[in-house]
Amino acid sequence: PSSNLQSAVIVGGSNAAVHLAGALLNLDILVKMIEKRGEKCEKLAEFLPKATIIHHDGSDLSFLLSEKVCEANAFITAMHYDEKNLLVGAIGKQAGAKKVISLISDMSIAPVIQGLEIDYALSGKTHMTNQILSIIHGKNIVSISSIFDDHARVIELKVSENSRLIGVPIKELSAYLPSDLLICVIESKGQVMIGKGDRILSPNDTVVLITS
Repeated sequence: PSSNLQSAVIVGGSNAAVHLAGALLNLDILVKMIEKRGEKCEKLAEFLPKATIIHHDGSDLSFLLSEKVCEANAFITAMHYDEKNLLVGAIGKQAGAKKVISLISDMSIAPVIQGLEIDYALSGKTHMTNQILSIIHGKNIVSISSIFDDHARVIELKVSENSRLIGVPIKELSAYLPSDLLICVIESKGQVMIGKGDRILSPNDTVVLITS
């Protein structure tokens, strides 16, 4: 996984939460799930044996403080109702969580979440996990999509102004990039170019690449 995402706390035991937890665990990301229903905790522990399942109310601020959710890279609220996800997301923010993401199904409340400095992902979308990874990776990533049964990623990103890759021909970038990464397309100042070896990257270029 990316060095930006090594651990995540997920509040809730919804289907979306289970799907997300399984996907993150497959990426070797440590997952801690908080669910207040005892029977649901037992099912989660059976279905997700690699996750840490905690039987408690995720809206308990003192509990979140004691669990040190501030040390996780992501605090994700994934319950059945948007309003609960919004509320617990705000409590997680108060508990010091670095990055708070609430799953929502109703886009009309997105401005409210943004006003609370909480990111959001659409829980009904198949690429929910990719949305969250994109949020964690940072603002320079525009989108992430899965191909070949989730064995590879197509990533669209913007080149930052202080990137070490600027001005270096693509064929000389092997010292900086993973060996399984292929730069396919570069969009620079309105021109779209194939990522050939003699091409160079400039600040604010948009790059499309494939990697595992």
